[in-house]
Amino acid sequence: MSVKKKFSSDYAGVNKSESSAMLLSEDLEETAEDTPGHFRSDKYEESGEVAPPNTCCYALSSPIKFVGKQFKQGGVNGSIFSLITAILGSGTITLPYLAYNNGIAMAAILIIFGAILSYFCGMLLVSCAAKVGSDKYEDMAAFCFGRKMVLVTGWSNVSTLLGFVVSYIVFLKTLIPHILIVLFGEKNIPGILSNGRYTGQIFWATIYTFLILTPLSMPRKIGALRFNSMFGVCCSFYLVMCIVFMFFFDRTLVPDIGEAFKKARYFNVTLDGMVDAIPFVVFAFMYQPNIPIIYRELTTKTYGKMNKIVTIGSSFVVVLYILAASFGYLGLVGNDDMLATLAEKNNILEVLYPSAAFKVAIIGLVFAIFAAAPVCVLPAKDAFEEIVFANGKMTMKWNVITTIIMCIICYVCAIVIPGIGDVITILGCTTNPLIGFILPIVFYLKIVENIPTWKKFCCWMVLIFIIAVSIASFALFIKDKIKG
Repeated sequence: MSVKKKFSSDYAGVNKSESSAMLLSEDLEETAEDTPGHFRSDKYEESGEVAPPNTCCYALSSPIKFVGKQFKQGGVNGSIFSLITAILGSGTITLPYLAYNNGIAMAAILIIFGAILSYFCGMLLVSCAAKVGSDKYEDMAAFCFGRKMVLVTGWSNVSTLLGFVVSYIVFLKTLIPHILIVLFGEKNIPGILSNGRYTGQIFWATIYTFLILTPLSMPRKIGALRFNSMFGVCCSFYLVMCIVFMFFFDRTLVPDIGEAFKKARYFNVTLDGMVDAIPFVVFAFMYQPNIPIIYRELTTKTYGKMNKIVTIGSSFVVVLYILAASFGYLGLVGNDDMLATLAEKNNILEVLYPSAAFKVAIIGLVFAIFAAAPVCVLPAKDAFEEIVFANGKMTMKWNVITTIIMCIICYVCAIVIPGIGDVITILGCTTNPLIGFILPIVFYLKIVENIPTWKKFCCWMVLIFIIAVSIASFALFIKDKIKG
């Protein structure tokens, strides 16, 4: 059976042949369920229970069910939350460095620009998913170019996902020693050299990779994925709020708020700074592979509804990112030692804040990463299975072998790469642009017919821009490493 015929039979639910009557009934049902204060009474009639008289009473009497109803899978609110969990992550901690290096106003412009580019490419994938009838990159590649392109796309997916795992290991190997130093002091931590440098990073990378990451990555499915994501989002949100509140209320950190605003840089536009910033922005908004999946789960699949979901979800994250970037940098203005740490480490978590609330935020993010990293290994195994086991499924033996090999590869890369900034730069100018921007544009130009001239022009401009900036960023990264 041809690829196109298979897609048309397996995913008939997203084709234009659906009857308007069915779409109308689904829309009415979803509208009724999502309207505040409205509850269907038929289920209560069947059970003999009395329907709650209003939303407030229902929320108070059964808060878990109420939240589950508001954020149900396939609904607008649930899809917005799923998108936010896909966007919001470890990119938050690097954005204050973006503001320090480029200025507050320029950092905000770059964040908004990155959000617009990601929105553009994400909506291209919605059109491709509706046309092809699949939420997988590999299926879109097969639809466009055949089996060879499936291999290229699959390996790119594996590299991107494992790259995120590498970033988590690098993050933890530097963060755990930092937490121990903050909590117990340098004198009480073995492995501290006279210059304050910690030598136990390999030890913590080893402990995490083989005692936590590998066992948690063995299953093929994680039922608590949504709860893990929710915990990560809560930790990131708490970190941003902590940064903002420390700036306004911690006088030991910021003695004079007005003086901090005066001394801060708002525009520091340099070619190197702009090129260096792009990988961080790309990493922060790397959610495009999740767009087709969210679209597939919608109760009623329409381009307009998905546009609403992406717009609201992206806007919410943009606000948080701008707050994190601006106040993360403003809180350090005037403190040369803290700014030097931010410039060297490229992330806010390794700055020695005296606040106890900030220490709680760091510890929370550590546990969030414990749960998040295996979530990247599982889809990497799915992509690997699609490439190598095209005619079947991995056996339990091959699942164990594949998991161990992937974790070892990530471990070796994490040991070699010194800091989180290096990981983000490498990913942000190699696999991330390919998966997040280049392939969506290529798929769209190949799959969708009768594209408006203005949209085709935008596609080519974004494609050229992403390729050029990625090459320039990688060249600048190599140049800086050679200089030392």
